[in-house]
Amino acid sequence: MGTHETVMRSAIADITPFYKRGTGYGIFNTSYGLALLGGAALMGLFYDMNMIKIIIAITCITELIAIILYFKNEQYGKKQQSSIVLIRLQKWIDIFLQTSDF
Repeated sequence: MGTHETVMRSAIADITPFYKRGTGYGIFNTSYGLALLGGAALMGLFYDMNMIKIIIAITCITELIAIILYFKNEQYGKKQQSSIVLIRLQKWIDIFLQTSDF
C-alpha cells in the first residue's frame, strides 16, 4: 500500500496544476479511503455471515481482473508513454476541478 500511494501521489502531482494540487490529493485520499472502507466492511460482513468461500472467490476474481488489466496496460504502454489509468485519472480530476469552486 505504501508503494502504491507514493506512486499515485507522484502521478497526481504530475497531472494537476500547482494551485489545485491540494484538491487533487484530497480527491485521491477520499476515494482511496472510501474504497478501502467499503471493501473492508463488505469482507467483514461476509466473514460474519461465515461466507469464506465468497471472500476467496471475490479475491480471486479481483486478482484475475487486475492481472488482465496489468498485461493490457503493459501492451498499451509499449505504444504510449502514459498509462490508461493515469489518462482517465487526469480526465476525472480535470472535470472535477473545472466544476468546483475551490
